[in-house]
Amino acid sequence: MHNKTVLITGATSGIGFETAKTLAEKGAKVIGIGSRESSCLSAKNKLKKKNILENIEFISCDFSEKNNIIKLTDRLITTYSNIDVLINNAGVILLKKSTNSNGIEKTIFINYLSHFLLTRLLFDNKKLQNSRIINVSSIAYEKAEIEFENLNLSTYHWMKAYRQSKLALILFTKILANKLNKKNITVNSIHPGLIGTNLLSKNGWISPFLNILLKLFGKSTKTGAKGLIYLATSDDIKQLTGKYFEGVNITKLLNHADDMKSAKKLWDISSKLSGLNTDLLID
Repeated sequence: MHNKTVLITGATSGIGFETAKTLAEKGAKVIGIGSRESSCLSAKNKLKKKNILENIEFISCDFSEKNNIIKLTDRLITTYSNIDVLINNAGVILLKKSTNSNGIEKTIFINYLSHFLLTRLLFDNKKLQNSRIINVSSIAYEKAEIEFENLNLSTYHWMKAYRQSKLALILFTKILANKLNKKNITVNSIHPGLIGTNLLSKNGWISPFLNILLKLFGKSTKTGAKGLIYLATSDDIKQLTGKYFEGVNITKLLNHADDMKSAKKLWDISSKLSGLNTDLLID
């Protein structure tokens, strides 16, 4: 991974942090995105004894707002010539409905639309050349449906919102891989397993207790990160694209997640919500 630049969202805790640490140890230049300055500082402090801080830069960005993603991308395109590996990992579960300043429900925005926007802007600015794109989804997609005319979910339930966002990431993977056909760029999605992370950390005073429960029943972050590290580094899959992994194994998608008509419809809606043309700018 020497001379490779890796961008990881949600990199200050959980599997994102474990992946960032491991790839930095392998010699990659890692850009880790955290939602707050305090989480970035905490992540830095954890790595002080590892002697790899020179390989990692942590940047704070609240992924719930469109303008923040645009500002982050502006910073990235002026600093880095290319992103060799993009890991779209940041995610939340919100027990109560909340919308951002653009009126978009935050679960779908943080988990999916922010990454759609980030990826598209990096493409538009020619920062994804010969790259690997990894979208962190979930087996929760299996019971999900996309409410194309109601992404904000007028009748809100936290699991329904989470499932929808993870299915959206898989459909995004499918159509993006199709649009990149014959380009030396791969895009795959992954279910890393039920992991003891801080996925429930944005739910007020009850968050610490919810995260404790998740960590009791979930796998370790080191175990969960193995699949992400494999997709980012393995030569065995460097030509594979449009696939869905569970850990390090390719798994067949259920029909509703493998439907190009749905993927295209979501692409068009996402482009409109992001203020982008439906055409992907690639050489």
